[in-house]
Amino acid sequence: MLARNLTIGLEPGSYGWGRAFEHFVILECKRLIAYSGNQFDLNFLRTYDDKEIDLVVRRPGKPLLLIEIKSSENILPDHVKKLVALREVIDAPVEMALFSADPTPQIIEGVRCIQWQDGLRKYFSGPDLDLVRLTDLTN
Repeated sequence: MLARNLTIGLEPGSYGWGRAFEHFVILECKRLIAYSGNQFDLNFLRTYDDKEIDLVVRRPGKPLLLIEIKSSENILPDHVKKLVALREVIDAPVEMALFSADPTPQIIEGVRCIQWQDGLRKYFSGPDLDLVRLTDLTN
């Protein structure tokens, strides 16, 4: 059944906003990989008990990168629980990051929590690639 809410704008903090934010960040990752020529492979992971990691990045010569994407402007330890739990069962070197709207970088239980633009710069962009600003899309 259709929700009939296509004319309603996305509200920050809503479920729809979070899904759109996650989708936007993943598309930016794909765009930057294509422009930079990096041979990265993007996937997602869903476990048998229905836990999901938003982005699994295979990078030649580097550890597997697991990324969780949150639209929150205030990252809490609860936000990294899925990543931390997976660290115990993955039998390979892994790097874990959480991209969010929180401007304060921090490390929580070994997970690098950074603002999404900084995450794109750190993991996906070359030195001369421009990043789209989210404010450019909302104006």
